[in-house]
Amino acid sequence: MKKSILLSIACFFVLADLFCGPHIADEKLPAGPKPEGRPSVALVLAGGGAKGFAHLPVIELIEELDIPIDMVVGTSIGSIIGGLYSAGYTPQQIDKTFQNVDWSPIFSDVAYSPYERTLKEHSLYNYLLSLNLGLDFSLKLGKGLSNGQKIYEMIKERVIKYPSDMDFNKFPLPFRAVTTDMLTGEALVYDEGDIAEAIRASMSIPSVFEPMEIDGKYCIDGGVRYNLAINVAKNMGYDIIIAIDISQKPRDNPDTFTANPGVAMLETITIAQYTATKAMYEYADLIITPEVGKYGTMDFKKSSVIYEEGKKAVEQYKADLEQLRKKIYPKDYDSNGNRISKEGLSKKHFRYDVKPNLVINSVEAEGLLPADKKYLDKESKAVLGKQFTPEVFTSFMENIKLTGNYKNIKARVFEGENGSKLLLKMKQEEAKSTKICADIDFTQIVSTRTTAMLDFILGLQFRGLTGRGSVISFRGKTINDYGADLYYLQPINTNLFADLDLNVEDTRYPQLPFDFKSNDYSENSSYKTFNAWASVGSRTDLGHTVKLGGYFKRYSTDSLFGIDYFDDKLSEDVREEAKRRGLSPAEVLDDVLELTTTANSMGFFLNYEIFNLDSMVFPKKGFYFDFNGRYSFPFKDGWEVQKRLLILSAEGKAVIPMGPHMSLSTSALLGTDVLRNLSDSRYAMLTEGFTNFNRIYYPQICSPNVYGSNVLAGSLMLQLMPFQQLTILGGDLLFTLNGTFGSITQDFTKLIPTDFDNCSSHYFLWSCSGGMALKVKASYSIYMRVGAGTTLQKTVAPFFSLDVGSISF
Repeated sequence: MKKSILLSIACFFVLADLFCGPHIADEKLPAGPKPEGRPSVALVLAGGGAKGFAHLPVIELIEELDIPIDMVVGTSIGSIIGGLYSAGYTPQQIDKTFQNVDWSPIFSDVAYSPYERTLKEHSLYNYLLSLNLGLDFSLKLGKGLSNGQKIYEMIKERVIKYPSDMDFNKFPLPFRAVTTDMLTGEALVYDEGDIAEAIRASMSIPSVFEPMEIDGKYCIDGGVRYNLAINVAKNMGYDIIIAIDISQKPRDNPDTFTANPGVAMLETITIAQYTATKAMYEYADLIITPEVGKYGTMDFKKSSVIYEEGKKAVEQYKADLEQLRKKIYPKDYDSNGNRISKEGLSKKHFRYDVKPNLVINSVEAEGLLPADKKYLDKESKAVLGKQFTPEVFTSFMENIKLTGNYKNIKARVFEGENGSKLLLKMKQEEAKSTKICADIDFTQIVSTRTTAMLDFILGLQFRGLTGRGSVISFRGKTINDYGADLYYLQPINTNLFADLDLNVEDTRYPQLPFDFKSNDYSENSSYKTFNAWASVGSRTDLGHTVKLGGYFKRYSTDSLFGIDYFDDKLSEDVREEAKRRGLSPAEVLDDVLELTTTANSMGFFLNYEIFNLDSMVFPKKGFYFDFNGRYSFPFKDGWEVQKRLLILSAEGKAVIPMGPHMSLSTSALLGTDVLRNLSDSRYAMLTEGFTNFNRIYYPQICSPNVYGSNVLAGSLMLQLMPFQQLTILGGDLLFTLNGTFGSITQDFTKLIPTDFDNCSSHYFLWSCSGGMALKVKASYSIYMRVGAGTTLQKTVAPFFSLDVGSISF
């Protein structure tokens, strides 16, 4: 007990020493070039997350009043704003460059396997939660919510014209980035090197971003030591210091304080940081504090709003800045303080956009796996001899990351006489890991019939166990459905892979009539399946995937309701007989028609997919195309192969942005039995036929009631996103207007109805609905729809549906 108390006291004093400065450096720091004939001026920009966009209107006002800046010192967000301003961006350009940034993937940047989409149901994308473990099942929480690769690339794109051995004094405005050495607690001031790395290091918010490693130094956010680094400007000997402080202030109402451990710790840090910052005020000539305290540190989606609020707030400092200018240019004013000349007119700020691009003539790599050397040599041809533009940089980095072997990649460029050398510093991904994953899927439909299906899914994965990139995944589900799945993926090289999938499942579709007083029946149809798939595949740099393999399917069911729906007369007879005898149509089909309830098939398949959407659920832009071809041999239990089948299907989606808050999404599905043999093998409908249970095209349908040899379906959806994201980690709220249609037939010529009677039959289903969706993350959503559509009873009825899970709407 005493040891525990002593340990707690020691931890408190360590935290107090870390946060409760002020820690003012004793040694003098090397300064940048200083002007002659007037005082030197330094601008110090504080950290504060998204509130840092309030720095921009202050800088605009400084420019407007013609106050010269000889040095910019930035911490955290202040290093981003200050770094870009020093590099040649205007405040307006900085604001504009961040307006359309999607911050969610930046703050939840995790190094997924490049095969993640290939894993389908076993992908981490499809799980709501996942825990990363070691092979010994020890918990590994990682070093931050984000590994920081995407925010590094975002910064690098914007300063790509500068080499990585840059003297920061040679920027259009000299610059310093302040960060904290994680191992020693010392404040580090970067004045040379790669500006993107220095900025990324300065804003490595603990627990949000992983520490940034720069040549053996592990850096965390500069705000841990000096959130407003006035002391850095003072120790460089600048005569006049202007500081912009956007730091979080302590609570002014004690009633709002809470004992919540997380909130209490954050408040403790805020008080310590504010006290340290306040103590340095005396070294500045002017402290500007834009009133943006109502915004949070993570409100990056509100950057433009914060910018506009800052413009209103800084007007009160105009007179103070004018007084400061008099110290700089005293001869520019008369005895009454009025300007009498333009003697002090500062030089025009250099524009980054006129600076030429660097040209790459060689590519080298540190930390490269020997197996990836040929791949790097091939990809390097895309940059050699070309201007290193942001587009070239982004494409090159994405292609290198396709190997899946590297957690972080830094791109350093060094100028030479005959061009520039690109040096990649690569940090390898952990080769082996264990993951425990969990998911909840729920579907509810209320129409002429109603159903509710809830499944809990648990997964266990071993990654890298049989080589880099390999995945062995076990997956089980329970509550409504019962099933188990084993999946194995083995990369052969950077592009080629092989996979195997074994699945056994009992899928259930419980249904009740909406009106219990009616003569309609209740049903709990069940489909027992066994599937085995094996394939080899290839990925390309452009997001294309091709798979070729073989498969075996075995389906059995206690409900064949709908299998014979391709015959109108027969289906009516079955329904009439069911009503007369008080049975379900399934029981009539089994008893009267004596149809088999088991179907088998095996064959070969070819799959081609291209995925270019920006999200797996409710994307805002991009396109997707998937082609499937199956050459199948259906057979009964006696292994007697019936007529061969050639089933082809194609599905596509295109999402067109129509402004920042609206997009139009179109989807289409077409499938057919080319050899026209499926209709002669009714039992094979279970394994190879097309069904009407599809949550995208048939939202009002409760179960697979209709099977057919041909399908044509389409969806047109208008997506409205009037609000900002609910959190910086995601949480889009959308409203939708959606129209769908679908046709399933045995006769290909009847896919498109030619008369009203056909349109009102079960062959052709349509729906119109309005909906609301919460996009929890890029692959998981909660989607509610209310609308009307046609039913299998050839009527139009209202419906309500709720879908929770990873359905690709």
